[in-house]
Amino acid sequence: MVENHSGEGFIWIPYSAPEIMAIIPLHAYVHSQLWCMSAPLINFQTVVWYHGDRVLRQFGCVQYVPTEPVRLPTKLYGMSRRGMHWADWGDVHEEYVTM
Repeated sequence: MVENHSGEGFIWIPYSAPEIMAIIPLHAYVHSQLWCMSAPLINFQTVVWYHGDRVLRQFGCVQYVPTEPVRLPTKLYGMSRRGMHWADWGDVHEEYVTM
């Protein structure tokens, strides 16, 4: 468990090693600011919250105390596309798309 770890021997910035940086293509960095955002990820009926602000230190940023986790309504987890071939998921999840 991380809270029981003293910090020694723990790689806080795993992606900064030269051998790792050498194999990451430059186009992967084009939208690198997105790595640290906190926002909903939407794929058809599925909406999950991405908490990028909880892994800032791994990407070489200053890690602040993270904000409270976003709790999405439980109805989002039980959604199915079955019988909803007509659904415009952009409309169904409009409140999350417009955030």
